[in-house]
Amino acid sequence: MATSPTFRSPALPALWRDASSLRLIALVVVAAVALGSSLLTYLWLSSRSAVDNSYRSAEQITLALEEHLAAVMQAVDAVVQQTVRRVEGLSPTHDLAVENDLLREAAASLPLLTGIARVDAAGQLIAHSAWTSPQTPVDLSDREFYKAHLTRDDLGLYIA
Repeated sequence: MATSPTFRSPALPALWRDASSLRLIALVVVAAVALGSSLLTYLWLSSRSAVDNSYRSAEQITLALEEHLAAVMQAVDAVVQQTVRRVEGLSPTHDLAVENDLLREAAASLPLLTGIARVDAAGQLIAHSAWTSPQTPVDLSDREFYKAHLTRDDLGLYIA
């Protein structure tokens, strides 16, 4: 029967003097490195999966928001177009209080609207859904939305 060689160095602990003990220690070190590598690989793959899932979720939320915004803008545009037809149907000499009431009704029909106003061709705010009585016109001719409509007759609904 062959015996394992032993090392006789006084500087080495007794456990390290036996060759079979050295093999066991080497095996434990290899197992620790393999386990650590496996753990790091698992963590990296898990974080990558989480990032991919986050991107997919963000894309789905973006698509849902785009669809919702399109539906909201369509509803706002419909209310504005109906209001324009109703204002155009008023007598040319109508009382502005009547127009303010009409604008207030239109704004109340769509809860997300905070107000509807009418600006004349010169950029003067002459009627608003928040006004309960006629007010002194307010000059809005320096505003972005007014300038945008001034340059394009076919612009339609414009949000500044």
